[in-house]
Amino acid sequence: MIKNFNDTDYKFFIVLFLLIPSFVFSILNIFDINLSQNLVTSIFPISIAYIVSSIYISKIKLNKAYRNVALILFLIFTIILVLYMYLTFIYSGAISYKLDSWMYITTLIPSLSIFYLIRYIFENKKLSNVSKKVIKEVSLVTFGIYLFHCILIEKIYAYEFVKDLFTINP
Repeated sequence: MIKNFNDTDYKFFIVLFLLIPSFVFSILNIFDINLSQNLVTSIFPISIAYIVSSIYISKIKLNKAYRNVALILFLIFTIILVLYMYLTFIYSGAISYKLDSWMYITTLIPSLSIFYLIRYIFENKKLSNVSKKVIKEVSLVTFGIYLFHCILIEKIYAYEFVKDLFTINP
């Protein structure tokens, strides 16, 4: 299905199944309106939309204008996340991770921006064969971990000793 997408199809899919849901979930989470994770993932396939967006980013042209947009978006959404964490800490005395999830716009936009920026840096430079081989090997080794880390982190964090180990606000 995806191999037959044109540019407009990619953009429509990404906006409909990634950007809009991640923005809505971010707002709902700020106001403590929690939807069931099972409901959310069955209606909006955000994880699939992440993959589609990375395929789209890997196909678009590399140019300075896109690079600048990616850099600005990375900075804006990272600053929003840090400011939100800082202000909630000042207000409540506890660190809030409400906007720090792979499903929220404050992590989605920076991660996609970094993906484009890394692609821009490495595809524009003349890298030696050794560098290319190292990058390829690292990506092959870590890709499976990247795909399953969200599921595994949730399962591992269910253990009490892991919660105690990573508790910042006792």
